[in-house]
Amino acid sequence: MKTLALLSEAELLKNTSHLVQEERRITLELIEHLREIQMRRLHESLGYSSLHAFVTGHLGLSEGAAQRRISALYLSKELPEVTQKIQSGALSLSSVSSLQTFFKNQKKLGMKPSVEEKREVIAQVEGLSRKETEKTLYAIQPEALPQAGSGQKVSLPESTLAKLQKLQSYWSHKMPEASHEEILDRLIADALSVEEKKRFGTTGQETKAIPPVVDSHSAAEYNIPTRPAIPAEMRRQVWRKAQGRCEFTSSQGRRCNSQRTLEIDHIIPWSHNPEHDLKNLRLLCRAHNLRRFSLASARSHPGSNARSSAHVGPPARAHEASAC
Repeated sequence: MKTLALLSEAELLKNTSHLVQEERRITLELIEHLREIQMRRLHESLGYSSLHAFVTGHLGLSEGAAQRRISALYLSKELPEVTQKIQSGALSLSSVSSLQTFFKNQKKLGMKPSVEEKREVIAQVEGLSRKETEKTLYAIQPEALPQAGSGQKVSLPESTLAKLQKLQSYWSHKMPEASHEEILDRLIADALSVEEKKRFGTTGQETKAIPPVVDSHSAAEYNIPTRPAIPAEMRRQVWRKAQGRCEFTSSQGRRCNSQRTLEIDHIIPWSHNPEHDLKNLRLLCRAHNLRRFSLASARSHPGSNARSSAHVGPPARAHEASAC
């Protein structure tokens, strides 16, 4: 290969164009690898509660790079032609990420755009930059992409942001995909409700109370007989022992430490040991609580759900294969 300085202008431009195409090809190949990792739930066996945490923590990509690739993963699953549009350059990863956010927000707003309607939206943003894409999407439906509007941006001190993220974790059962903006909007709405009730004996807009974090979703979701609630003091002790973080530890020794969608789990299943014992309780995120149940189901029913269970690998400890 010639030294760059020795290349003619035509060769330099040709090679650069080839590298851009190759970069897109490699990016799409990475996305397909991530899709397979997600299908096998390998990130969970390595101690990551989400694919995003795996991509940033294990692979070392930035938050933005991880979000763009995962957005492309989800959108291309529903609309496979997105892959070809990325390869050709008709859609950038940034535009795909904005599209995925737009469609997800439409769903939150109670809308259910059809596949054809989504294709029509995509056709309108082909060849556009990220800013142009967001401007176009905002014109279609401002509520589905509010960040593209003319709203003011607020900078928060790190200490305030840390508190906001902590609250986001506490509310992750009720509002699993809530952004910082949505959390702040909810807080302001609740505060206004309280103040208006004090001053006027009424509220401008009633807000629903956020339910407490569940002990475990397992009993309801897995048709396990109802069991007595874990005493409040025991729940607090489990939380303190775990320091409010998921206790799952991979076979390589990596602890999950997720602070989102936390649930109290019985190490030895309730069906085998029907009592609440502090030594038998731990804190798991929903992903790892579901993972151990999937492993247990796969071992109880060999051959079922093979792709998502058989490849997960051995649990960090033998009892993690037991059902909740």
